[in-house]
Amino acid sequence: MNVIHIAPELTGYSPDLDDASSRADLPTTVAKLAGSQSDQRHDVTVISVLPTPMQPPFQLARRLTPARCTIHDQELEFAVYEGSLGHSHARVLLLSMDPRPEVHLDDHLVALPKDVERQRDWTTRFACAVLDLVDWMGLDADLVHLHGEAAAMALCPFDAQKVVSIYDPQREAVFDAASFLEALNLPVLEQPTASQAPTAAQRALKRATLVLLPSHGSRFQLKLTRRRMALKAALAEHPSVHAVLGGIDHGVWSPETAPGLAQKFSADDLSGKKDCRHRLQSLAGLAPRDDVMLAAADLGQRPDDGADHIEAAAQAIIDRDVQLIIRRPKGAPSTAELDALAAEYPERISIMDADRLDLQTMLAGSDAVLSPAHWAPWGRIAMLAMAFGAVPIVRSTGGLDDLVVDWDSHTRTGGGFKYRAEDPMELVGTVLRAVQVFGDKADWALMAKRNMRALDDWALTASRIEEFYHEVLPQKSQHEHIDEPGQPDEPEFSTSNA
Repeated sequence: MNVIHIAPELTGYSPDLDDASSRADLPTTVAKLAGSQSDQRHDVTVISVLPTPMQPPFQLARRLTPARCTIHDQELEFAVYEGSLGHSHARVLLLSMDPRPEVHLDDHLVALPKDVERQRDWTTRFACAVLDLVDWMGLDADLVHLHGEAAAMALCPFDAQKVVSIYDPQREAVFDAASFLEALNLPVLEQPTASQAPTAAQRALKRATLVLLPSHGSRFQLKLTRRRMALKAALAEHPSVHAVLGGIDHGVWSPETAPGLAQKFSADDLSGKKDCRHRLQSLAGLAPRDDVMLAAADLGQRPDDGADHIEAAAQAIIDRDVQLIIRRPKGAPSTAELDALAAEYPERISIMDADRLDLQTMLAGSDAVLSPAHWAPWGRIAMLAMAFGAVPIVRSTGGLDDLVVDWDSHTRTGGGFKYRAEDPMELVGTVLRAVQVFGDKADWALMAKRNMRALDDWALTASRIEEFYHEVLPQKSQHEHIDEPGQPDEPEFSTSNA
């Protein structure tokens, strides 16, 4: 089977900026999936972006002929780098262009208009360059897998089955489909009013054979606006939507191998975690106590990461005799209220910048990790906490809801603590429930070990996606044409823009 993966963020993500961010997992997802498929003897090509002014990785060689395309009578040129993907046989093609612009959400989790416009313009340039590259190199595919922002390209003319991975329905392809198609010189079937204009993501779902989401929660827990209701309805109507939780790169996120820890430990022997805990308390300037729960939280870079609830609940949490360490990512603004609280109660709460506290050290030393996110499609921070034996305390949204099984003291089942209401006091109440269980060291160790053993690696994640391919896509030979299911109200596009 010939497979083309189109993923804007394969390279260029810097975990030094925000290593707790879900965006750090998107490149890993694509790379592991493509590599796994290549190992199974599929013909795999990955098309992505090399953000300028980055230099290409050493294993990539610059092509002599750059890719060219025309948008609104303006000719654009992109340097193209070609090579292999890691140690696999998958081919990678990188287009040198500006990095994908971030989309920020307001207090209602609605994308800001200026970001939507920037996102549309960037995606248009990327799509045009990809179409030109595919045509110029004569790439043929049985299946095109579109990741993240590239989901909008399901509206483009590919003579293959289309799989769409939407990693964050709140942000990706939120621009309207009509303006995107117009910019690519593709026919627009209707001119709806602005209030009814379908987003590119919404329309792309109709052209996809298979839709993949990072969690069940990312499908059902969208905060509703007019457009998001339409997206939610489109997901509900699609015959093949699956949620696939990401994996863990055990070579990076493991207390058995992570460098710099005070002591290594594992699910079979947690004794080293006590040394990590003491070191974390020392780094944070907290009292070296073993009788209190040591909780940690990463503020994240986005408003929907729940920093406002951490700030609102911090005083009440430490008043319950809990030690609290708050990690502030690089570039995140300081918070006067939290800083004042840390100055007043230095033995109970500490605010540490990411350059003073790496994420592995925080996770290895903490008893619990708080994530009161408003929206978390991946649930990455809870997954990383579980890998290091830190019990997650989370709000039930997106991937956090999928990952964390609430503790039941009667059956001794579960691996964390959850609450649903968007209320800082609900976080406080859940922390108190965790404190009660923390008093029973056997139960707490049971949760930590259970979580550490429950996490899958990326190879298993990739194999699950491969199963979905075979479940919904016809089995064809590499050279046999696959007709896309017809859409009676949406005729196939021509390739006049290529």
